[in-house]
This record gives sequence, structure tokens and C-alpha cells, in this order.
Amino acid sequence: MAKPKPTTTTKTTAKPAGTAFWGNIKLQLLVLIVLSFILYGKALKFGFNYLDDSILVIDQYKLNSDYNNIPKAFSQHIFKVDGQADRSHDYYRPLMTLSFMLDAHIAGSPAPYFYHLTNVLLHILTGLLLLIFFKKWGVAPVPSFILCLFFLVHPALAQAVAWIPGRNDSLLAVFVLASFIFLIRYLEEKKPYLLALHVFMFVCGLFAKENGIMLVPLIFFYLKYIRSPSPTLPKGKGVSSLREDGRWAAKLGLCYLICILPWWFLRQAALDANNSIYVTNVFKNIFTNAPMISQYIGKTIFPFDLSVLPTIRDTHYVWGILAVALVAASIYFTPHKRWNYIIFGLLWYFLFLFPALVSPFVGLEHRIYVPIFGFLLIMAETDFIKQLSGSKQHFSGSMLPAYVTCSLFIVLFWFLTNNRLPVFKDRISFYKNGTETSEYGTFAYLTLGKQYEKIEKYDSAIITYQRGLKVDSTLIMFHNNMATDYMKLDMFPEAEKEIFKELAQHPDNYTALQNLGTVYKLTDRMDLAAEQWKKVLKIKKDFVYANQELAKYYLAKGDTLNYVACQRAIAQAQTAGK
Repeated sequence: MAKPKPTTTTKTTAKPAGTAFWGNIKLQLLVLIVLSFILYGKALKFGFNYLDDSILVIDQYKLNSDYNNIPKAFSQHIFKVDGQADRSHDYYRPLMTLSFMLDAHIAGSPAPYFYHLTNVLLHILTGLLLLIFFKKWGVAPVPSFILCLFFLVHPALAQAVAWIPGRNDSLLAVFVLASFIFLIRYLEEKKPYLLALHVFMFVCGLFAKENGIMLVPLIFFYLKYIRSPSPTLPKGKGVSSLREDGRWAAKLGLCYLICILPWWFLRQAALDANNSIYVTNVFKNIFTNAPMISQYIGKTIFPFDLSVLPTIRDTHYVWGILAVALVAASIYFTPHKRWNYIIFGLLWYFLFLFPALVSPFVGLEHRIYVPIFGFLLIMAETDFIKQLSGSKQHFSGSMLPAYVTCSLFIVLFWFLTNNRLPVFKDRISFYKNGTETSEYGTFAYLTLGKQYEKIEKYDSAIITYQRGLKVDSTLIMFHNNMATDYMKLDMFPEAEKEIFKELAQHPDNYTALQNLGTVYKLTDRMDLAAEQWKKVLKIKKDFVYANQELAKYYLAKGDTLNYVACQRAIAQAQTAGK
């Protein structure tokens, strides 16, 4: 009779609670995706804000809906619209245009839903790449996840997600992070295709936004001071490794140069750039916009004074000072500092922030989208954040403040972002926020008034212009625009009064003179009207509308000679316009 086999028991070690999650990066990615959609899902129902998006999506729909126009994306500035007067030559964004082409083909129309969906997906993709980047950087799982969540729910970054043109920064973020991830993988695995992908993503970053060029100095700092051979190597091997690394870095630099030169010449041709004027403007803008650094630093940690259209005069230095003090204290109380990593984070933040100071339209909050990665890298080096890496088995009371503080920050940021998103739901909400949150934002008052006019709310437009004049009583066009609104309401005495105020401050404003002529015409004072139209033509000879009105006036008077002269001037102006 066979003996029964002895029963054996296998001893298993139960994983502490939470270990399964922190050890599973796929599960972490899934949670980030779900949380991001919960927060930003409402943005899919938003419309246009009419700050660049109406040009890039609606006006350029004909261009975007035809893939044969792909070469145009690389040969012209982003605001070029066929058949319309040329706009700003400051921005070269080929990949942003390509992203709008993709949206146009998916949507089949310039309806905003798919354009907002792409923005949300790009933000989520950036968050996922950031988590992978932190893993490759050596940040522990818990801090990596917390820092990514901090990024995904950050209120100041909402503009990059909910405002359609804000995707230029999320596109840049995707390519910058992907490029760095592939570089780290290449250094680990030495597979040539990874290096090729690194360079390709770098080139995509350049064509997404010129800030991508800042990746080059960061990479060389990384190679020199973070990935350099260990000083403990044997002397001969260390020198050999240094020489080999030096040759490889030189080849990599040559590769970057080969990529940068074609991009530079294409950009210069598309922008029709005058280098001497461009350099002069760069230095002028940097000097003028320098105070915005305090705003950007403050909003990185304390995003409480947010505005869709901030100005330099709105700067509250206290938040910037507090933010610097908090980061400095976190570094100071970290016992074992890795200064090379901290300096890398600082370089990342300020190198990617620097181009924001060059722009004449400074202050837009989505421009800290990529710089904020540098701040997160700095925080990952602090003892405060490193405490989060302890498992539940080794949880101690000293770790509690870090967990509580990070949780409070994320909950607060979630709440602030959720409440901020409706600002971007339509044009009126957008510009109203600009007038309510920027004490000196006269542009917001002017544009909000125009948006009210487009939806025929002339009373609201007048009130908006009046509020703007309280900020600055010398603003051009405000009195004139109020006059046109009064004319729409058949309030001609009020319109005439506002035009006189406009002309008292800006006597060469031919638009105001034209409108004064219209007021006189509508109130049966044709001789006075004709005098105003003549004044218009002395300032702007090719102004067709003034010639048209004068032609009607002379025809009614039976003045054939002057009538023919006006018709000739109209024909010449229209021919020149073609």
C-alpha cells in the first residue's frame, strides 16, 4: 500500500497594503488618466475664447482641412490666413498647425469639441510621460506619482488645457520629455534606434515651439555633471571613458547643429525676420518683462492670483518671494544634497521660462507648463518629498507632515482648477475674467466690449468700455467704440459726444472721423458729414468707405467731376488691395 505523500505548505509573504499599486506603473498610469478625465472632462463642452483660437481653427479651417497644405505649415507663420491682412510674424509653430489639421479631419468641421479633446489628451499624455521620466530619473514611485498628480491638477496649467492655442506648450512638453526619456534609455541600453528617436523627438520639439532648443544645454549639463564617469574608476579607465564620452558628446552636438540649422532657416524665412530688429526687440522685451519672473515663480507654488490676461503691473511680489523662500528652505533642510541634480532643476525651470520674457505678449500662464518640470525635479531632491518614498511597513510619525501637506496641496489645487475651468467656456467668460482679475488689463476691456458687440449686447459693451476708461482715460478707440454702440441704439447725441472725446485725445483717428461723418449723415447734416470724410482721406487716402460716401454725396449734389474722382480713387484702392 502506497504511503500518502506528506502535505507541504508554501510560506508566502504578504505584500504590505499599497505595495501592489506603487510597484505597478501601469496601474498608476491608469489612475492618472481617470483622474485627469474626471477633472478636465467638462472642457470638452467649451466653445471658443476668441483669443487666437478663432483664427487658428475657424479662419484657417480651409487650410487645415486639406493635407496638401502640410508644406505651408513649415513655410509660413502660424497666423497666416489666405485672403486676409497679414498678422503677427512672431510665431512659427508648424507642428501645432499639423495638430489642427488632424483635428479638422477628425471633426469634419471647426466645431470646438475635438479640438478641446486633443488638448485634454495631450495634457494626460504629458502627465504619463512625466511619470515615466521620473522613473528613469530615479525618483521613487510614491514621490513620482504625487509630483505627477501635482502637475496634472495644477490650476495655473489649466490655460494650456482649456484654451485651445495653449496646446503649443503641451506639444512641446510631450516631445521634450520623450526626447529625454529616449536619451536616458540609449545611455542605458546603447541601442542606436533609441538615439535616433531621441534626436527625432528633439526636432519635433523645435518645430512645436522654439523653446525646444533649450533642451541642448540641459542635455550637455546632464551628460557632464550627472551621467559623467565615476571618479572612483581606475585612472586609465576613467581617462579613457572621459575621452570616449567627450568624443560622443561632440558628435551629439554636431547632430543637434545639423538639426537646428534647417529649422532656423525655415523659421527665418517663414517669419520674414529682420535679425537686427529681432535682437533689439529681444533685449528690450527682456528688460521690460523681467518683473514677470516673480509672477511665474509665485504661481508655480501659490496659484492664487490667476488671470487669463495678466499684465506686468499686476505683479504681486509677495507670492514670488514666498515661493523662493519655501524652495530654499526645503533644500536647506535636506541633509544629503545632490547639488548637480538641484542645479539641473533650476536650469530647466529658468531656461524654458526665459523665452516667455522675450514675447511682447508676456504673462500668459500656460508658459510655465514646461518650466514647472524643473521645479518638480528640485522638489524630488528635497528631504520633504523623499519622505514619501517610505512603505507602509516603515511608516513613521516624521513622514506624516509630508503626506498631509502634499494631500492638502493636491486637494486644494483640484478644487481651484475645477472652479477655474468655467472661465474658458466661452468668449464672454474668458474676457470677463481678464477684466476682473487684471487690475490694469485694458486689452481685456477692449476685447470684451468687442465680444459683446458681436452678440449685439451694446449696453454691456458700453459699460465695459466705461470701466476700461476708469483704468486709463487716454485709451485709444474706447470712446469711438462707445460711439458706434450708441449709434446702434439710435442714441446719436451720446454717440457724437463720445466721438468728440476720442478726437480730443487722438485727432488723427480716421476711424473716429469716419464715424462722426456717419453720425452727421444719420442726423441729416450731410455737408458736415462730407467735411469729416474729406478729413479722413487727408489722413488715409486709400480709405474706400470714405470715398464711397463722398461719391454718394457728390452724386446727390450733381457734382459729376468730384463724383468721377471718387470713383477713380475707389477703383485704384481696390486694385491695389488685390
